[in-house]
Amino acid sequence: MSKTESPIDPAECHLIYSPASGVHGALTARVPSSLVRRFRKKMRRTGADAELSDVKLALLRFLCGAASEQFKIRIVTPPMVRKGVKEPRLSLDHDFVLDVEVDTAAALKFPDCSGVELLQPESPVTEAMIDEEMNNQCLQAGKRASATAVSAPCECVARVQMRLAPEESPFYAAERDQLLIAATDSTLLVAGVAFPGVTAALIGVAAGSTTSIEASFPLDHPSALLRGRPVSISITLDSVQSIQPATVDEVLKQYGSTTEARLRTQVKFALEQRRVQSIRSTLREQMERALPTLCPIDRPECRIRLLAARAEGEFRGLARARGWSDERTLQELEAHKARALAVAERQARLRVILQSIPLASSQVDINETTLTDRIASLAAERGVRPEEYRNALVKSGKFEEFVADVAAEALLDALVRSATIKKVSEAEWRAAMEAQRA
Repeated sequence: MSKTESPIDPAECHLIYSPASGVHGALTARVPSSLVRRFRKKMRRTGADAELSDVKLALLRFLCGAASEQFKIRIVTPPMVRKGVKEPRLSLDHDFVLDVEVDTAAALKFPDCSGVELLQPESPVTEAMIDEEMNNQCLQAGKRASATAVSAPCECVARVQMRLAPEESPFYAAERDQLLIAATDSTLLVAGVAFPGVTAALIGVAAGSTTSIEASFPLDHPSALLRGRPVSISITLDSVQSIQPATVDEVLKQYGSTTEARLRTQVKFALEQRRVQSIRSTLREQMERALPTLCPIDRPECRIRLLAARAEGEFRGLARARGWSDERTLQELEAHKARALAVAERQARLRVILQSIPLASSQVDINETTLTDRIASLAAERGVRPEEYRNALVKSGKFEEFVADVAAEALLDALVRSATIKKVSEAEWRAAMEAQRA
């Protein structure tokens, strides 16, 4: 900044904040075009991208930050254009009019969770589980040969559709799913979902034929809309390959293990890590269900709109992939609208609550090392360099949301640790989860 250049004063933006509830309000401003040009000039001097879209994003951040300080509010959801108002357009020749809605949140106390009882299933890794995984490794490394019909063990390439009863329209469709039939009555993995004991319906089905399987989604499925729901799976077999399982010695050679005992130890460790993650997930889910009662808040309208819009976007993408007409897509969206909004509201309340509990009160520390490790992990999943992934988050304006995601997960784990955890049998846990999700 030159000695004669004055800093941008938020007062020049004529900010107005109108609260609508304890967690929601409207933010308006009229920014003179001269101020927009100055803002763009400052961005160029710092070496930042100064295309109008980048200037608009940076200006929105600046105005929200100024509003937070001026009106003593904490904005917890990215600003959204007010309903009935056009997307604000940025011009170097005309005033920039900001008219958005924001979610805000006052700090909440770390809730007393000692009265919350969370059920932890007792599911130790057994020798039978290790044997099953060893068999799976032998199947994966086994030799394939063309076959005319399904007989275990085999691998199929199939066209798959899933329908939720009693709905007629498929919610999942894939042209080439790989299906592993490990045994006559074993778990079938379809679209990343494990359906236990349904492979018997496929035994003897010829390549080129179609069959249907009736099953239910697992109670611990990540989607609240699918847990425990009956599903009809239509499978058209394009090809079938029988499998001659590899020997344990062949698997040892593939993995570089010296003995079967060592490989079994490695398999046991992997299963135990998977078990830890599964238990962590179910404890988080139970705490998520309890938290809105412990910390009641008003409707976070922006977050609800944001989540509902994301869900609709994902649905439209699936509809295009299936070749649905616009009319059918709209009909399906309308049919699922109430359920989608209910899910969005539940998730929105939970997110705002987690953003409103100060990390210091829970002894959670989100530092640069924590963020760097998470970025490295996500970048590896996407096959990009960590700095490239981080720069993309910053440029898109999603870095703050990313930090909030990491903090929310850590805070949720802290809440779980403060609750009462009761260890129960797998059967008792499943029965309790089914009752809670009903």
